[in-house]
Amino acid sequence: MKRVILASVILTGLTVSCQRAGDDALLIGRLFGDPSVGCVWVGGPRSGLEIDWPFLYVVDLDSVRVSGPGFVAEEGDWFRMTGGTRPDVPITPGCPVPEPRSGKFVPAGTEYFGDVRPPAVFGAT
Repeated sequence: MKRVILASVILTGLTVSCQRAGDDALLIGRLFGDPSVGCVWVGGPRSGLEIDWPFLYVVDLDSVRVSGPGFVAEEGDWFRMTGGTRPDVPITPGCPVPEPRSGKFVPAGTEYFGDVRPPAVFGAT
């Protein structure tokens, strides 16, 4: 059974590299997921930050794939995003995130890099 979700905010994934600067954060990581709980995250294979995807993104939970403007990301692909976690946007129960009470990561900006690790500066290539 294929489950596809139209979402409402953005995405990324590595051994979670999230730097805080006030209310802004930079998340660099890889896309991973667990179809058994219906969750995708950006970070490492066992833990990361669940993303609140924008309405222009399509999340296929069964194949751990995210489609956005101009790309189709598969499990293991790299992202770099700015934004922050929001406690008022609850995570999916069972999603392996390090701080469940912090809420989902709500992106303000997203860049897709495929299988290439992005630099640690947002907007630089």
